Amino acid sequence: MLNNYLRGDKFIWFIAIFLACTSCLVVFTCSESVKNLFNHLFHLTSGLSLMFLFSRVHYKYLTNGSLLFFIFSIILLLIVIIKPLPDVEGIIDARRWIKIFGLNFQPSELAKFSLVLLLSRNLSIFDHKSLNFKDHFKFFYFPILISFALIFKTNGSTALIILISSLIVLFISEFNIKKIFKFLFLNALLILIGIFILSQFTSNSRVGTWKSRINNFISGESSYQVNISKKAIATGKWSGLGPGKSVQKHVLPHASSDFIFAIIIEEYSIVGGILILGLYISFLIRILAISLRIKLMFPYLLLIGLGVLIVFQAFLNMSVSLGIVPVTGQTLPLISKGGSSIWITSIAIGIILNISHQFNKKNINHEKQ
Repeated sequence: MLNNYLRGDKFIWFIAIFLACTSCLVVFTCSESVKNLFNHLFHLTSGLSLMFLFSRVHYKYLTNGSLLFFIFSIILLLIVIIKPLPDVEGIIDARRWIKIFGLNFQPSELAKFSLVLLLSRNLSIFDHKSLNFKDHFKFFYFPILISFALIFKTNGSTALIILISSLIVLFISEFNIKKIFKFLFLNALLILIGIFILSQFTSNSRVGTWKSRINNFISGESSYQVNISKKAIATGKWSGLGPGKSVQKHVLPHASSDFIFAIIIEEYSIVGGILILGLYISFLIRILAISLRIKLMFPYLLLIGLGVLIVFQAFLNMSVSLGIVPVTGQTLPLISKGGSSIWITSIAIGIILNISHQFNKKNINHEKQ
């Protein structure tokens, strides 16, 4: 009966539900008000509902829908540039957000997802090995560049995730390595030009913040947030303070979002942190195992692309808490507080679950036909 109700790989379902339950516990201890807790529960419940819904929608319908998703995300990114959300208490960098049907939404989250979707679709439809540079640019490079350019100013780390995830999708599709490096060089050049223009001709850019974070990281000087995060981790050690007993949550900015991994270790010890890390690694390994059964290009690229997108973001968030990389502002998928991230991550996992369902041992022969 459970197999008919929850479609897709049951281990992935277990990981998703476990992370969501962990989120409830940790966000509850970090929340300063009942309102914040109920908002998070709403986002989590609606996210799991989206996961369930997309796990039952055949992935093949996303082939044509991918272009609509992408165009919609580009429109939202343009809107947030032209008319960003006014500064609102509790919203981290309101310039990244817009309001849709009374709900705050971050278009860059949708852009990450829709770009992987579109690239997977284009790579499965067009034979990239026989296309000229003009067609390469139109079908592959331009979607990456436009997404990167629209997100870069307000959210550099998300733009970086988009670039790396896109390159991975191109790589696993057996895209010409030389062409990938040429494109990477072009992006690096555009990034440098963009940073120069923003620093010279705009007054509200985040270039100063980027420079400060990178310089502090290179010089070994941790920011206030990272210092508190490290203190929380050092306090947790191998025993932990126990659920709800975190001390640093009262002084650590964005404890329930950007630095929630540090709070997990402080309350549930290093063992708890290793468990969370292990779940994300297991999630990726499971996806790679499922991909071995897939011979069709679109679901193969989509499965790995979405999986890498989620796990790479998780690694980036945990690395920030540990002081391994500069502060990025990325959330921990399905654990950190935040509606947009939870919704898009849930949709992505729902699609992964559907692909795993279509290519299980019972359906694999049918799917090959």
